[in-house]
Amino acid sequence: MTLDTDRVETVFVDSYSTLVDELSTERALREHTDNPEAIARIWDLRGSLYGLTSTVLDDFGPTWERYEASLDYALGVADADVTPAEREEILDSVGELEVYDDVKGALHTGMQGVRMNRAGTEWEGFLRQPDFAVETFDEFADEMGV
Repeated sequence: MTLDTDRVETVFVDSYSTLVDELSTERALREHTDNPEAIARIWDLRGSLYGLTSTVLDDFGPTWERYEASLDYALGVADADVTPAEREEILDSVGELEVYDDVKGALHTGMQGVRMNRAGTEWEGFLRQPDFAVETFDEFADEMGV
């Protein structure tokens, strides 16, 4: 992995899972369900699946509807009994995702990709290797010389 810092003109960051912790919805689920971690993971994964499916089928709808449908799915799978008001409170947590303190880049367009690997996980082989990997924005800034 080699990052050519001389080629960098713009830094693009996708916020979901890079700037904000998508699983911080667990905090809201903790107040209303018995298994908040599992429900948060199912909610996140199902929402991603819905997003990918709508992209492939070119059938886009409002993102909020995807959040609602994926939450309903996760609550159903977990057999969680929440009131409509509790469901709305849980949904509202999406607008209050925790921001990380400190990426996958758009590799297929010729851009260089830097992976923000906050969790320290292994890169999955079905995607091209990023040009560089960091754990924090500070580490990236150091690499860029800023």
